[in-house]
Amino acid sequence: MGMHRNLSLKASPVELEARKRTFFTIRKLEIYIGAILGLPTSLRDEDVDQIVPLEVDDEFITDAGIRHTLNVSCRMAIANAHSKLVDILPAIVNLTPQEIRDTTLKPQPSTAYKISERKLREVERRLQTWSESLPKYLWPGSDPSSGQLEK
Repeated sequence: MGMHRNLSLKASPVELEARKRTFFTIRKLEIYIGAILGLPTSLRDEDVDQIVPLEVDDEFITDAGIRHTLNVSCRMAIANAHSKLVDILPAIVNLTPQEIRDTTLKPQPSTAYKISERKLREVERRLQTWSESLPKYLWPGSDPSSGQLEK
């Protein structure tokens, strides 16, 4: 299906946005399930060149085109922020040594596991960058429905 590819398709704006939104929803689910079950993802990050969905709510996308609004906040901005956060999850899972992730092995109580401080700092940096990139209306203490910070 090639949904992970940013292809030049002759399709309506509704179809193009639905394609992107479907891909990123499936991608998030796959990453979550892989993290829970200890499985790798089916696509490497470098194989994905699909761009994130436009930050426009569904009702503003029609076959005729996309109407941009003055509304500061939208549901797709939240979904896109969530997608970017979920992209960090495999790096977090990979911090844990394979012996711990492999549920078929029973770790010995006396076994000490080490996690790379460099890798830990890299994940921490990615989480900080993600947090700083959030729109202000998604910060704690804000009201997403108004697009403004609460007073």
